[in-house]
Amino acid sequence: MPEIKFNLSIALGLLKKNDFANARKIYENILSLNPNNFDALFYLSVIFLNFKDYISASNLLKKVILLRPDYASAYNNLAICCENLNDPKNAIKNYNLAINKKKNFSEAHNNIGHFFHKRKLFDQAISSYKKAISYNKFYLEAYINLGHLFKEIKKFEEALENYDLAIKINPNIAEVYNNKGNILAEISKFEQAIKNYDLAIKIKPSIAGCYYNKGNVLSTIRQFEEALENYNLAIKINPNIAEVYNHKGNVLSKTKNFLEAIENYNLAIKINPNFAGFYFNKANVLKEIGKFEDAIHNYEKAQLLDNKIEFCKGNLLHAKMLCCNWSNLYELYNEIFNDVNNGKYSASPFGYQAICDDESNLQKCAQLFSNKNFPEIKNSFFIKKKLKKKKIKVGYLCGEFREQATSILMTEVWEKHNKEYFEILAFDSGWDDKSLRRKRIVNAFDKIIDISNLSDLDSAKSIYNEQVDILVNLNGFFGNARPIVFSYKPAKIQVNYLGFPGTMGVNYIDYIICDKIVVPPDSKNFYNEKIVYLPNTYQPNDSKRVISKRSFSREELSLPDNAFVFCCFNNNYKITPNMFEIWATLLNKVNNSVLWLLEGNLEAVKNLKKEIEIRGIDSSRLIFAKQMKYEDHLARHRNADLFLDTLPCNAHTTASDSLWAGLPVLTCVGKTFPGRVGASLLKSLDLEELITHSDHEYINRAAELAFNKEKLILIKDRLNSNKLKKPLFNSELFCKNLEMAFQIMFEKSDLGLQNEDILV
Repeated sequence: MPEIKFNLSIALGLLKKNDFANARKIYENILSLNPNNFDALFYLSVIFLNFKDYISASNLLKKVILLRPDYASAYNNLAICCENLNDPKNAIKNYNLAINKKKNFSEAHNNIGHFFHKRKLFDQAISSYKKAISYNKFYLEAYINLGHLFKEIKKFEEALENYDLAIKINPNIAEVYNNKGNILAEISKFEQAIKNYDLAIKIKPSIAGCYYNKGNVLSTIRQFEEALENYNLAIKINPNIAEVYNHKGNVLSKTKNFLEAIENYNLAIKINPNFAGFYFNKANVLKEIGKFEDAIHNYEKAQLLDNKIEFCKGNLLHAKMLCCNWSNLYELYNEIFNDVNNGKYSASPFGYQAICDDESNLQKCAQLFSNKNFPEIKNSFFIKKKLKKKKIKVGYLCGEFREQATSILMTEVWEKHNKEYFEILAFDSGWDDKSLRRKRIVNAFDKIIDISNLSDLDSAKSIYNEQVDILVNLNGFFGNARPIVFSYKPAKIQVNYLGFPGTMGVNYIDYIICDKIVVPPDSKNFYNEKIVYLPNTYQPNDSKRVISKRSFSREELSLPDNAFVFCCFNNNYKITPNMFEIWATLLNKVNNSVLWLLEGNLEAVKNLKKEIEIRGIDSSRLIFAKQMKYEDHLARHRNADLFLDTLPCNAHTTASDSLWAGLPVLTCVGKTFPGRVGASLLKSLDLEELITHSDHEYINRAAELAFNKEKLILIKDRLNSNKLKKPLFNSELFCKNLEMAFQIMFEKSDLGLQNEDILV
């Protein structure tokens, strides 16, 4: 009929203009006149497909197939309907029928490829996509789909190749550049990634995801201001993407804008209150600013939403220990211990070492944490050239070149380095605190290179370009650590030392520096690194530590005049329930005594007072020392009688502070590196009577010294004499031993010998 033919032409024109509503009216009118009109049936089914009305579309397509059983497009579209109606069996059947009817039907091959792709049948999907392309070399969607698939299975070169072919066909699809940028970011080609995001934004500036992805790359390469700008642009386009606020919070946290970070995590939570990661990140910041009980609440919320969230249990454990909230502490610890033994990402090594007394479990924890977060970069582009040198170049990478524990120990060693044979460089990932110690550090080094705003890769390049022979990791898992830099292996010899008392759990760190007390020979198996044994003690010290001339009265420090003062100035997280029980027993044994602790945070003060009352002791016998200037802090040690060490993690710098100030430290030897440090320090001072080997011996020795003042005075006198004569505070001797270790490492490497344990 001429009228129907005319109306079909009109409807097809409307369909091409996406005017589906008016096209539908015409097709339905035609079908009311001629229910078997092939064109009206097929194109009306296309309209229903567009509106996702798959039932109506499939009913029409079945009529189309009855009219023309050889029409391939009808089978293809019916397959799409079946797929969306969760009928995969008939979907694959109809795709195959479409291809049987028309072998070179590119669209059907592409669709069946997508069908396989969604079901992770990657080989079949690749084959189908490639068939689609073989019949149509300009089939844009098939190239894009292949790019997506190769990206998913991490065949990044193939993914990039297909995205580039898609771009060649149509250089104006923003999403392709965005996806290409994501792959380039994944393989650490950050500059190229940013260029592709910029191309995507130029083509289509309204895609929030492009700004978000660009922000993530800028954050990775530590261009934090630019990252924040891009997150804000993403939010301007779409203020309802929770992940943007989350990542913005992460950058604000890295730049120490903690309150703003929390605000952004809260916005993410408001949009999606059921995503565990937002609570976890918020908890990390709350822990950082000392709001430990709030942090605990958020870690627990994260776990409630996702009990498999990586490292959440360990962070929860550490937050509890930081504020001495010991409710269900050992139950949580046992859970983590079992997780670690079963290869689960449960704890980060730094906080965990304060409660774990099992070297094997600590090693597994380090291995899991490093392999997850800092895996070795394979096929590193850094080529190690053999160079004839007059000097060995040693690089120290640290985020604490300021008035902080690591530098308090190391400053004089850096000053004592023999510049005739060694060139020493500082790679600083922290900041200049303008302290006198920082000035000493600057003067000690041949060069200080600021890597705080460099990406990990650029930091590694900087080290490589300086031709560093030996690179020392002074952070480990602690502080402003940059362990990823070491994963590139920018130096031929890489050393783990001082900042973290344990293994890094990776093979790209060659050595760990220690002594035979902290790592006895039968413990070597628990360290991935080869062991460098220094004589005396592994710990350096600064004999130029200034002790204030200020003379504090006990009254000024809220200490009773006539009481025996036990003290422990360790961070609160090192106080375990078992340790506190021992101290409570000791207070009961020595009636006229008090325990002087560091006031790390008010939450810990409150919890410790509650715990001491539970044990039947008046909380007034716990006295808390407020923070003060370092030299004054050293001076106030004179008002204590005996320093009580903690276990399973001893005092480290805190112990040497006490000994330098003339206050004896009573320790108990533990089963791990951090639990043997006290013994190492005391042995190097020839004060072995202060080393105990059990809880019972520890309590009795402490009580004996409290009751026998003459014996304690003799020990103090010997301490004050020995600290000037024995090795612990002899930085010149220590530096010579350390340099000997470096010399041996260098010579072995230079001769092409395998790494092995070194005894200096």
